[in-house]
Amino acid sequence: MSAHNSDKFVYHEPGLQHQFEDMGQQEESVSIGMWMFLVQEILFFGGLFTAYFVFRSKYPMAFAAGSNHLDAFWGGLNTLVLIVSSLTMALTVYYAQKSNRNMQVILIVLTMFFGAVFLGVKAVEYTDKYNDGLIPVAGLNKKVKPAAGNRRSRRSCQAMLGVRPQRQARIRQSAVNFSGRIARWRSLVRIRII
Repeated sequence: MSAHNSDKFVYHEPGLQHQFEDMGQQEESVSIGMWMFLVQEILFFGGLFTAYFVFRSKYPMAFAAGSNHLDAFWGGLNTLVLIVSSLTMALTVYYAQKSNRNMQVILIVLTMFFGAVFLGVKAVEYTDKYNDGLIPVAGLNKKVKPAAGNRRSRRSCQAMLGVRPQRQARIRQSAVNFSGRIARWRSLVRIRII
């Protein structure tokens, strides 16, 4: 049974929602709700980043090979589109609070436009991945025809392995350079300690 009787009028403070007894209870539930949301976000993204770092440390060459297939231009454009669309949406909320309907409509239309641009960039990126045979689901990759006389062409083997020879050579060379720098640094440390 409700705490409020329907026979008599009960005064509510302005801004008090009907399901709360008083403003203190409403503010407490808002605070608890926000803390629950923050904890959920920390747990969710903490798990995702942990899985990412575990797999990144366990398979460094696979991540290095996968970076060969990234396009910095489309990735940068997508990042810019996401940042600007977030700004336009935040400004939409701001102008809604200021009761400026014209700016609110303009900014929400801009946000929808940037959403369409985002989907267009994703379509271009995924089309390139499909054409290179990099879809991780069996049977969905585009069939790469083998070269004449070869069972498999060099390009199709590279696409299957996800490795480009020039990039693989650069990765090996950077690893050699890095280990050489570490060795020089260790020898300097030993000399200074002695």
